[in-house]
Amino acid sequence: MKRAIDFIERKGVTLLVGIVILMTGLITMNVHLYGDDFFYARFTKVDFDYFISKHIEHYYRANGRVIVHLLATLFLGWNLWIWRVFNAIVLGGFVLFGSKIIAGSMKTEKQYGNWAAFLIAISIAFFNIAMTRQSVYWLTGSFNYVYPLLMLFIYWYLLNRFQNHRKLFWVIPIMAFLSAATVEQVSLMSVGLTILTIFEVWFIRKQKPSRIVIVSLVASILGMLTVVLAPSVFLRASIENAPVVGFIALLKYNIKIQGTTFLFSRIMLPYLLFAVVSALGIVWKYRDQKTFKGLVINRLLGLYGGSALLCWFWQMTSRLASVNYLEASYFQLLFYLFIGGGIVLVLLYASILVYLNKTITTPFLPLIAITLCFGSQFMMLISPVYGERNLFAAVMMLILYFAALLPGFNKTWLPVVLGGMICYMFNKPWLLPLVMVAAILCVPEHRAELKDSFRFKCGIAVAYICITLVATLTMTESMVGYANNAKVYEENIATAQEFISNNEEGQLTQTPLPNKWYGWVMSYENPYYTPYYNLYLEIKQDSEINWQQ
Repeated sequence: MKRAIDFIERKGVTLLVGIVILMTGLITMNVHLYGDDFFYARFTKVDFDYFISKHIEHYYRANGRVIVHLLATLFLGWNLWIWRVFNAIVLGGFVLFGSKIIAGSMKTEKQYGNWAAFLIAISIAFFNIAMTRQSVYWLTGSFNYVYPLLMLFIYWYLLNRFQNHRKLFWVIPIMAFLSAATVEQVSLMSVGLTILTIFEVWFIRKQKPSRIVIVSLVASILGMLTVVLAPSVFLRASIENAPVVGFIALLKYNIKIQGTTFLFSRIMLPYLLFAVVSALGIVWKYRDQKTFKGLVINRLLGLYGGSALLCWFWQMTSRLASVNYLEASYFQLLFYLFIGGGIVLVLLYASILVYLNKTITTPFLPLIAITLCFGSQFMMLISPVYGERNLFAAVMMLILYFAALLPGFNKTWLPVVLGGMICYMFNKPWLLPLVMVAAILCVPEHRAELKDSFRFKCGIAVAYICITLVATLTMTESMVGYANNAKVYEENIATAQEFISNNEEGQLTQTPLPNKWYGWVMSYENPYYTPYYNLYLEIKQDSEINWQQ
């Protein structure tokens, strides 16, 4: 038993990376091509000159994401299984590099890194299908959202490693450029990460920033400019259909739709819950401030944050189904503003407390993570196009935030409280008795034994088991959904091949996917993709497809 525990402590992160790769691989193995995949797949159908010419045209007319779409089209030209494996490995990379960013230089504190890796792993299992169908489990989408965030994680890890050990200095500017030269959201986040790092060294520590970090800032800005100053950006801005007319009207519309999506969607539910509860735990931990001013601020923000959490909980459980956020009254909007303001302030205040008290080995991390989280959403306020996929960056930053803080509360009741709330909010009442078992175990016979008793540790373990079960069940829904759709998709391909062998006589009969949520757009949902779907099936453009309901 002791050997097994020692092995888990030494290899915990590696084991969790492997589990995430395996579990996400069980989903990606049933992911096929959708939407823009059909469009970009034609880039590789002719020769190298055609491939390059199409990318040049794309840079001038579509967007500036050169590296992203080069990679996407390359993978579209290869066997789909290569991407399926690659995407699962990339998702496992978040566990590896996320835990390294959080644990910092604490080589002796393996357990802390293991807990961080565990929380990141279950957070990936909590990914909501409304977000993943547009970003994670879709080839083109994954290179626009998953790959850029992993590049940011790697750059962040290298930046931290250089700050602590002065190692791998020549790689950092390269990674700064590659991270920023991906997509608009991540390019600005890469620049923001570098600026915040310099700010902390220069203005807080009162030290001179390293030349390498300054060079990395320049490299990240150059990478960002390749994306945001591409000719296609200005072209798309002039022709993109906005949901409303006028800049102010667009701003108001986006504040409504993006603000309420961020606060009240099922996508954000587990991440906001974990982050806010962790932040309130920090506020409570440092409730005994030395100054009267600090004491008043702590009490007021703790009270405001706690009230906002309770109102959010009520909104998510009692009100959500009956609310149309686009038609909200001024009173409702003030209520939402109260909730949003409380959440933002308590997350920021807890970050400041962590930094001032050096609560964790990387005390500036929560402040960076929460700044990048909100920044990734604020930059979308002027965008005429917004979707659930744009929440992916915010989700990953919130994961870093609470994965850094929550392990510090494993000797408190906090995991039990979270376990109960997660079971309730994810409609798993049959798990609540298990949460009660955890609560009973966390009440030892003598209060002096509270932190270190075996019984208490078992209670915390049971609480985390409850959370893990809910996360696993959430992930299983995607596994089953994609597997069911894959059967129909593969039957459609087989039918098309038979149609070709019969000289394409008559109509080609195809069956719509059983559940539209487990896949992105198909040609029967958007006729724009019909000619590209025909190219993918290798049938004639004038062939008629009968989508049989």
